[in-house]
Amino acid sequence: MIGALFDGFEVELDDRVADIGGAWQGKHPDGKLLAYGAIVLEFFFEKMRKIERPFVLDVGASTGSFCLLARFCPMATVLAFEPHKIAWQLLCENVRLNKLTERVTVLQGGLCDFDGEGILRVPSKGYDAGLTTLGSPRRFRAWSEERVDLCRLDSLDLEHIDLMKIDTEGAELSVLRGGERTIRRDLPGILLEYEPRNTSQFGYRPETLVGLLRSWGYSHFERVGREDLWATCQTG
Repeated sequence: MIGALFDGFEVELDDRVADIGGAWQGKHPDGKLLAYGAIVLEFFFEKMRKIERPFVLDVGASTGSFCLLARFCPMATVLAFEPHKIAWQLLCENVRLNKLTERVTVLQGGLCDFDGEGILRVPSKGYDAGLTTLGSPRRFRAWSEERVDLCRLDSLDLEHIDLMKIDTEGAELSVLRGGERTIRRDLPGILLEYEPRNTSQFGYRPETLVGLLRSWGYSHFERVGREDLWATCQTG
């Protein structure tokens, strides 16, 4: 199946991605699947293109849209995390279909502020899989649970990060806290979900994210689309 990230940028997809929502939530009259948040994807892609050899961390990759941007940025490498088993399996297949296995590494698990295991709440309604959360669900009433591996970004001892995208249905604060040393060292551009319905599942308001990043040296914050925030240490 063909999917459109945004105008003129198409990728190969496993047909099953249409059944679980998340990264792919629409269909063009010609049959192509449409990526959720095309405006945000294009914005992030432009940031990737400005870096000669960008290393991108995709936290909460779902079935793949952001990490598949590497198809059009041939010098980019990506490390992607997705804890939901079915989404992870489809993500791996989408990476393979787009011949990105040498530049996109996909790990089953999530990032947070400790190393260990967590309980992932997966909506019983399959198409709502994109709302899967480690928090106390507020956006769906029935769910199953999966034990998932979690770790701190700082535990990975990565050499350098240029860009981060964090879409973890409210766990953004935990992801940041678990990567304080790495983030303060590299000060990567960060695109993160900024959605009060999700942060409430973890008992905090989105503004807390800005306060934390400001304390680490971030000074420029820009809303992108309806649900995302771009944070950097300088404009541009």
